Amino acid sequence: MLRNLAQPILLVFAALGLTGCVESASPVTQATPMEAMVKVGDQSQFTAMLQTLLDQPPGAFIVIEHPETQKFVQFAGSRTEGLLLDLPTHTLTTDETERARRLLQPRGATELQLGDDGKDQPSTFQLQFNRDAQAAAQLCRDIFQDIYQYPPDRLLRVSITID
Repeated sequence: MLRNLAQPILLVFAALGLTGCVESASPVTQATPMEAMVKVGDQSQFTAMLQTLLDQPPGAFIVIEHPETQKFVQFAGSRTEGLLLDLPTHTLTTDETERARRLLQPRGATELQLGDDGKDQPSTFQLQFNRDAQAAAQLCRDIFQDIYQYPPDRLLRVSITID
């Protein structure tokens, strides 16, 4: 898990501002974004990209999104912290949020409230994968197929940002 809520909130803000480059995600350092288009069903490509995070210093992350709907999932990762899935609920419909709970909670995900009062505040689902890029990639595929209900041939934009 991330050490505190500040980092997942920064990931959420970085994803919200994402239209091609996320240099604004870090006010101190210049981020290096890399992008690719990958099909929902191409688990091997997701695995390779997530494996890339495991070779990076802390602060690297991947945002995987459908460019037209801006539905996304993100992973933070590094060689010292492993992989952490982060799925914010602010872009999910009520039905997608319920599907997310059914898919993620049995696998050990935690739903964290991002606001102070808890009621009607956005939340985020988080799940630690340690160094298991293959399991993270499989769940990523399941999120797009089961929660967002996209077909396997739907193209997604993958943005990797390395500080």
